Amino acid sequence: MTRERIRIVGLALLLSTYTVSAYQGMPIRPLQIVGRYLKDDQGKIVILHGWMQPSGWYWNGRAFPDPVEYTPEECAPALQVYKLQVDVLTTTNPIWGKSHGCYHTFVRFGESPGWDAVNNLQNPERFERYINNLLVPYVDYCATRGVYVCFVGGANTTNWMTAQHKANLIEYFRRIAGHPGIKNKPNVMFEICNEPVAIESELGNDHWVSDTPAADKAIQKFMQDIVDAIRSTGATNVIWVPGLIWQGRLQNFAKYPIHGINIGYAGHWYPIGEDNPTNILRSYTNDWKKCSDVAPIIVTEGSWHTMAEDQGLRRGTTEGFGKTQRYIRDTAENISWMAGMNGEVIGNLDYPPGETNYTFPTIACGQAAFDWWPSYAWCAPSSIDTEAVLEQSLKVGDKLAVNANQTVAQSFKYGPKPGGPNFKITKLRIFLSKSASQPNADLLVSICTNPTGGPIPGTLVSIPPYSIPDSSEGTTFATYDITYPAPIGPLAAGTTYYILFTTESTNSYFVQISSLSDSHTGTVDDLYPRGAAYTNGIDTGRDVRFIITGSDLPTVPLPPTNLVAQSLGGNRVKLSWTDSRIAAGYNVKRATNPGGPYELVCADTKKNYYIDSGLPSGKTFYYVVSAINPAGESPNSQEVSITIGGKLSGMIIGPPGSWANSGNTIDHVFDGDLETYYDATAASGHWVGLDLGAPFVITQIKYCPRRGYAGRMVGGRFEGANVPDFSTGVVTLLTITTTPPEGVLTSRTINNANAFRYVRYIGPANGYCNVAEVEFWTSTSPNPPPAPPSGLTVYLSNRIAYLHWEPSAGATAYRVKRSTTKGGPYTPITNVSGTSCIDLTLPRNTLFTWRYYYVISAINANGESTDSPEMEVIMPPSAPTRVTASLDLWRAKLWWDFPGGADTYVVKKSELSGGPYTVVATNLVHNTFVDPEQMDGKKFYFYVISAINAGGESPDSAEVVINPPYPWMTREIGAGGGDATYSNGVFIVNGSGTDIWGNSDSFRFVYIPVTGNCSIVTKVVSVAPTDPWAKAGVMIRASLDADSAHAFMYVTPSNGVAFQYRSTKGGGSYNNNLTGLSAPYWVRLVRSGNTFTGYRSADGKTWTTHGSATISMPSAIYIGLAVTAHNTSTNCMAVFEAVGVTNIVGGTQISLWTNWTVPDSPASVSAKAGDAQVYLTWTPINNATTYRVKRSLTDGGPYKHIANISTTNFIDTQITNGLSYYYVVTAVNPAGESSPSPQVSVTPLPPPMLTVTTENSVLQLAWPSH
Repeated sequence: MTRERIRIVGLALLLSTYTVSAYQGMPIRPLQIVGRYLKDDQGKIVILHGWMQPSGWYWNGRAFPDPVEYTPEECAPALQVYKLQVDVLTTTNPIWGKSHGCYHTFVRFGESPGWDAVNNLQNPERFERYINNLLVPYVDYCATRGVYVCFVGGANTTNWMTAQHKANLIEYFRRIAGHPGIKNKPNVMFEICNEPVAIESELGNDHWVSDTPAADKAIQKFMQDIVDAIRSTGATNVIWVPGLIWQGRLQNFAKYPIHGINIGYAGHWYPIGEDNPTNILRSYTNDWKKCSDVAPIIVTEGSWHTMAEDQGLRRGTTEGFGKTQRYIRDTAENISWMAGMNGEVIGNLDYPPGETNYTFPTIACGQAAFDWWPSYAWCAPSSIDTEAVLEQSLKVGDKLAVNANQTVAQSFKYGPKPGGPNFKITKLRIFLSKSASQPNADLLVSICTNPTGGPIPGTLVSIPPYSIPDSSEGTTFATYDITYPAPIGPLAAGTTYYILFTTESTNSYFVQISSLSDSHTGTVDDLYPRGAAYTNGIDTGRDVRFIITGSDLPTVPLPPTNLVAQSLGGNRVKLSWTDSRIAAGYNVKRATNPGGPYELVCADTKKNYYIDSGLPSGKTFYYVVSAINPAGESPNSQEVSITIGGKLSGMIIGPPGSWANSGNTIDHVFDGDLETYYDATAASGHWVGLDLGAPFVITQIKYCPRRGYAGRMVGGRFEGANVPDFSTGVVTLLTITTTPPEGVLTSRTINNANAFRYVRYIGPANGYCNVAEVEFWTSTSPNPPPAPPSGLTVYLSNRIAYLHWEPSAGATAYRVKRSTTKGGPYTPITNVSGTSCIDLTLPRNTLFTWRYYYVISAINANGESTDSPEMEVIMPPSAPTRVTASLDLWRAKLWWDFPGGADTYVVKKSELSGGPYTVVATNLVHNTFVDPEQMDGKKFYFYVISAINAGGESPDSAEVVINPPYPWMTREIGAGGGDATYSNGVFIVNGSGTDIWGNSDSFRFVYIPVTGNCSIVTKVVSVAPTDPWAKAGVMIRASLDADSAHAFMYVTPSNGVAFQYRSTKGGGSYNNNLTGLSAPYWVRLVRSGNTFTGYRSADGKTWTTHGSATISMPSAIYIGLAVTAHNTSTNCMAVFEAVGVTNIVGGTQISLWTNWTVPDSPASVSAKAGDAQVYLTWTPINNATTYRVKRSLTDGGPYKHIANISTTNFIDTQITNGLSYYYVVTAVNPAGESSPSPQVSVTPLPPPMLTVTTENSVLQLAWPSH
């Protein structure tokens, strides 16, 4: 029998399901993080492959217009495109008969374009519509396609992490994660933010770091607070935490992990310029591997080549770069990867047909996904060894020809590691065609374990020619599924199986097994040959490995391995172990005798470590760990033992800071890491130590030097004392006389019978107190430590925590510990001898953290107890900041920053500055509010905001008034963002937005409604160069819709002055610009009927007509100032002076806005006293519209605002006779408030006692003199 050389293009075996990982068309399984793996709820390791789905039209082939208000009608086109992309990107798998892509199982969904990363959420109602009308239906649709959605928060403009940015991210995820349509959906994940670059070592100190220990600790705290805020919503979804340096640095999370459940880390893989596989691998090993050794990673952006398109490695071949990529994926086994941007991948698919407007060239990130990625991972939603691994032994690109009286075979091997699942075959999918001449016999297909023996019972199937519609001689293929009613198997691990194809026809059949070929040339070489599988004489190339989704029979996990017990001091033991691959959790057990019996001390933990505390000193314990999943519990691991006691723990004491703010602070000396170290701020005199809480006799000291600086410990001393500052009674326990070895602990015995509460290491002169690790040990006690304290209560008042607990028998001291994460880990903050403590160290500002968790442990000479039950305190929020008030549709619209910790808000207002305030709204959950009272220019309100949570109410915010003033209103048109303010004749307008151009606009508009003919003039003082076509000028607009007809006269940074218009709603835009002109420059726009004319002037006196257009506009229109950045990532700041707006009625010009300036202070204020009243008068000020009267009981103030009036006199009746009062008056107009007038004072008195008598018909009056 002749053997035909074949080109194989794949094989699809579908396997019966008991438990399955998510894939296209299958139910979504909830995800969890167990140890270092992402797993489903059955304990199966999950490796996700995904694409990026930015939310703007620019990233989507311009297939739909960006929604503006996110109504259901606006969202429908975008949602339809998103769904189509999900369809395409989840059918790039041979499971669907396709041949051009990888197996997509997650999508990274970009931040809302309506969210401003600098100014937080500008329009909460719109954002709520965005969630309801776009995100929720998108999530639900992705679930039907087996796709997990990862929502990512945005970085600020510079990607440098600030306190305000953290507050903004907390608010963003509080809305997203807490939304009922998203929270705890099984296919939803969160990535905290995109590409943080640097962070302040302490938020607010303006000391920026990125790759130092200080940066590592700062980013951990920054992200921990956001994680805690997400968890406070009740959401338990998987959270991916990004690293610094554009998400390139992840190693720090191995040392400073984020605490809590379901936490992994998100990185961006851009080895820019690297064409050396060794360097790429070294980069991974030196950084990412440290993280992947302890936690799963997801790559949410990355390059599949070396970033230079002319390099030969760019196509992702398995030589060089591509081979290294595959090596990293295989060896890590817990890294999920992005295949590319949606535009790149869809561009390769030519979807939509003929579309070319994609943001990035397809060569950039997605190309390798079409070179070798399909052969590697087309069917793998889950990881290696948790799915059937089938190994082919043939080259990619051939097809199999089955000719007359021939039997050809394709081998595969099922090879999971021990503990992997068992599979049964339920379906074989093949792709068939036949010769143009109809074959005259059936094609026989069977599966066997020996190509010369008989088939496995139930696998022999005859396929008649008429059931194969394709007759293209193997040019194209039709899908044919063979279903086995009785599942075949389970497959035996390590056994080679063969699919046999036989026919007695005189004509040919052609078979493609799977779909690995594509339009690219070359071969796909397997990175790790799996052994020589028998191929029945067919030409053998390199192995091609791919993974089958399928379903495993329930399999009990193997026991955990490499169990280690480590003393942490303070009667605590840390147990750690290597994950069992299909474990969904672990049980930790303890015994007092080798071999048991064991008691369960921790059930179903998701971590691969456990800390056991409060153990009696001197006693030996024996530990085992078992793995569990829905199929059952594994046998116990190997047993480990440890004797408790000896090593001491305490509160770290010593000088703060580090050399050059490097972050190498005193806490590194007791972190258990021999590579971290303390580097003091000064060369001599610095030290680091422990407050043990109670006196202990030190019997042993262990120490390790800073690597490379071991000589700096020679002459250093270990000391003990019983006063915290070591001012008296100091005893030297040990002096180092020789250079200690690096990388190990040197142990020294101490012979001193005295007990010390405070112990320390003090460095020698010029040694910078360099030390990597120190341990203090005491002799073990046969007696148990005290019981943990009970009855802990915490009372919070004025941001001070008052703690009290019941005494623990035998305790000589207590250790107070605090955490910002529920369940810890806890940081000791003080040791006390009594049963109460006042914590004065809580921050005054809840912008950072507002939930705190306290525990207490008891200490005596026998050791430290376990922790008491935890108590939570919630800090009242800080006052809202950056409060603004502007007018929109004649109503005051307020906005403020999320202060941290706020659940709801209260809005208050008053007609008097300083109050008293009237509450106008409560229980607001969004940080915006529109006052329902319509403004008419006759009332003037002062607003304040307070925030509320379970801890109480914040102080009031700073007081604000409407700005710009009445009658100006402001809003974003389209999605322009920004704001506007006015002061003393100057408007400052910040506008973002794509442009004012085309069929629709996106900008910031400051406007006045007007009817009929009108004009507006201004001097454009400056316009920021956010783009050469940034625009700032005067506009008349038919409506506030984004596609409204308008006329616009404006100044640009680099393209001169222009007149622009859109004559019809939704029509095109036209302009006439004159280059060479720039701000400062004057512009004017005039409406006369339907004629709109733009003018320009260099000095505001001599005007030149610049352009004119006829536009049919309604009588009622909008006139004002317009600014666009022509750049959605930032705001363009434009400054306007001398703004004037007139309405022309019957040939008469009526001023709607005058170029106001702040008025002068009132002069000649006089005050006259009366009986319980004061009469005030002053001279009028020409440009004042109102006056404010202010009063104080103290000479020189401060003054309280008591009246707003438009006249120049006032009678104060709210006073008491006999008291002295001090008054000032200010003048007010729309430009602002004047400085106070000179102070006047007066003391009102009652009228004197009058005596009336008559004498000789004469009336006599008498009164006492004063």
